[in-house]
Amino acid sequence: MGYDMRQFLVISALIVLGACNATDDVRPEGESEDGQFEATVVGVEDCNMVLLEFKEEDVPAIQEITEIESSRYFAVNLSKVLLHPGQKLDVVIRKLRDDEAFPCPTFAPTYPGLYLISYQFKS
Repeated sequence: MGYDMRQFLVISALIVLGACNATDDVRPEGESEDGQFEATVVGVEDCNMVLLEFKEEDVPAIQEITEIESSRYFAVNLSKVLLHPGQKLDVVIRKLRDDEAFPCPTFAPTYPGLYLISYQFKS
């Protein structure tokens, strides 16, 4: 009887450890992926939004972050004052959360949005 109980406990412990190990790659709710990419400023819009275009080879990695396949995105959290079309930037981005998206009365959203964590001008 004692042997069966020990065997049951060992097997149960292995199952629990296996289940815990299987969830190591699961990202906690609310934690977002981000990534660094090169982007080109395509346009500067009202409402402090900037239209960025990314390299085609970066689209799959960006799609992993945003869950939307596109090479152009409206970037939120980027001051349009210093930017002009054609300018190259190194950007760190993440998925735009629902509470960060906002309506802009002067244009219809034709591209998906993303949140710009930081950027640097490329020389």
